[in-house]
Amino acid sequence: MKVLFICKYNAGRSRMAEAFFNKFSKKNTSLSRGIEPYPISPSAERGLKGTIEVMNEVGIKVPNKLGSPVTKEDVEEADVVVVLLDEKQQLLLPDYVKNSPKTRYNGIVDSDSRSPDYLNQNRLNRDKIQKMVLALLKEIE
Repeated sequence: MKVLFICKYNAGRSRMAEAFFNKFSKKNTSLSRGIEPYPISPSAERGLKGTIEVMNEVGIKVPNKLGSPVTKEDVEEADVVVVLLDEKQQLLLPDYVKNSPKTRYNGIVDSDSRSPDYLNQNRLNRDKIQKMVLALLKEIE
């Protein structure tokens, strides 16, 4: 089974989910994508570095690379599509994600890398995402 995780820029939530899934799954694979092109800015760089930092805290490596935008082919090739966006961000989803019967929603608030409490919010998201991934694996494996 192939699982696709989607967040806004493919820098935080979806990357964490992909990393947890691929570490804990015995027989399935996953990939992650974003709904918008990854912005090149100091805020975006800080966001990715924060993801890498909080995942390193639990012993999981996340690649330091630009995020990838979701395509219709990504959705078609996946068996399950998990959207990790809050309700407002879900409005930005392309129709091929919204209308896919494979799509599941898991509203996880975006961590604002400009916030002074950013790393703590990222840790909370990491822990929620790990629980969500473990529950998903229990369901499909």
